[in-house]
Amino acid sequence: MWHADGKRVVTAARDGTARVWNADGTGEPIVFVGHAGGASTVAWSPYGKRIATSSTDRTARVWQADGTGDPIILTGHTAWVPSVAWSPDGKRIVTASWDSTARVWNADGSGQPIVLAGHQDRLVRAWWSPDGKRIVTTSWDRTARVWNADGTGEPVVLAGHRDKVCEAGWSPDGKRIVTTSCNRTVGIWNADGTGEPVLFPWPSHEVYYVPWSPDGKRLVTASSGGTVWVWTIMDWPQRRASLWKRIRDKLTLEERIRCLGETREEAERSFRHASELAEKLPVKLPDL
Repeated sequence: MWHADGKRVVTAARDGTARVWNADGTGEPIVFVGHAGGASTVAWSPYGKRIATSSTDRTARVWQADGTGDPIILTGHTAWVPSVAWSPDGKRIVTASWDSTARVWNADGSGQPIVLAGHQDRLVRAWWSPDGKRIVTTSWDRTARVWNADGTGEPVVLAGHRDKVCEAGWSPDGKRIVTTSCNRTVGIWNADGTGEPVLFPWPSHEVYYVPWSPDGKRLVTASSGGTVWVWTIMDWPQRRASLWKRIRDKLTLEERIRCLGETREEAERSFRHASELAEKLPVKLPDL
């Protein structure tokens, strides 16, 4: 993971260590040793002065990025901790565990963690909303859940995937969430749980990475098949206009007259124009 200044990189390894490297390859890395199992994930604090790691040893740790001092050890999970993430203000940390819970910790180790319990199977990821007030978690129980970070209220359950939910990501405005599932589907949801999600199948391989563009208008998906796709996110009027154009231009002459109310002369002219465009395309239009 890159530091915000672009000059350093931090890595986590199965040997239980994390390392901070100069991005230009000069010098020796700073090595962080202490986990009793493999280091699963690592994350820079928002201001880049600390790093957090999670591990198969059922703990998370907070380190000074310059390697000084002893780490703060966050204990309480009873199974592997595959995910750790900083709150936007750098004061809290959220972890997700195979013990089916997420926990919100004070980054300085003080106090007791807030336990987010309700999933029926292992957790994979936990991510903060852009404003730091909510957390989304993903689980093998085929759902994602949106929690108030202070532990109050009931979570919003995002259900619709038919297999384990692996990844999730917040849109920059915090209004939408994207999820990926092991059944090769990607979902886009309203973060408040209203409305129907957009669930679309992935042709092959699992999708592991789904970041939003800073303007919230596009998504990048990276899959185990070695492909990366960039998607444009449209609102409903845009989707309807795009779909209508594709359907309209594939209608037969008689369908144009019957469905669009065109005269035969208008239909012949439109059909001829659509046919000419289709002949110029380098690939066949997909069947709807």
